[in-house]
Amino acid sequence: ERKSLMASILAQKNTGAPILIHPGRDESAPLEIINFIVENGGDLSHTVMGHIERTIYTKKMLNLVAETGIFMNFDLFGHESSYYPLDPSSYMPSDHQRIGSIKHLLNNGFGDQLLLGHDICSKHRLKNYGGHGWEHIIRNILPRMKENGINENNIDEAAEMFQNVFKEVLDKHAPVKVFQVRKNYVPYLSKETKLLMNERDILKSEATKTNDPILFE
Repeated sequence: ERKSLMASILAQKNTGAPILIHPGRDESAPLEIINFIVENGGDLSHTVMGHIERTIYTKKMLNLVAETGIFMNFDLFGHESSYYPLDPSSYMPSDHQRIGSIKHLLNNGFGDQLLLGHDICSKHRLKNYGGHGWEHIIRNILPRMKENGINENNIDEAAEMFQNVFKEVLDKHAPVKVFQVRKNYVPYLSKETKLLMNERDILKSEATKTNDPILFE
């Protein structure tokens, strides 16, 4: 794990790419990882700690992680089963509990570091298979946040920030390149084939004009 994280830090330094952390299930894991990143020169302002809600359960620990400046990803929205098979001694918070943790962090001034997601990684969570689908946060969670007293401006600012960060990453690592493609471009035709086709067309034109059977042959 340390080797993988060290490699990620080096990649971040050389490319500017962000780091996304998939932490262990112990509540102390995020801070241990954060300390390692800092000690080895990583950039926490360009790092995301994922699975916050299934890892951190106390407000005290939420505050400690937030105070480091790292992005905090509440990325399991839609999971409404409290049983967590990967750690039966723990539990999976509900969407209502996730909203409560987010509200706490917003009230303490950490709104710019919050990210939301679904972590959709299986068919049963897609709408076609009876799940909540990709629109769950926009259609269901954002209205519930407003109902729970979260300022609408906070929600709009978070959406705008995500859009700007995402665009910045795309512009840097996958910039749009404009180039002209010739009309009717056919890449599988070789130069030799095109010359033969041109010669054929010339002969056909001459044969049509002269009605010479030899040319048709």
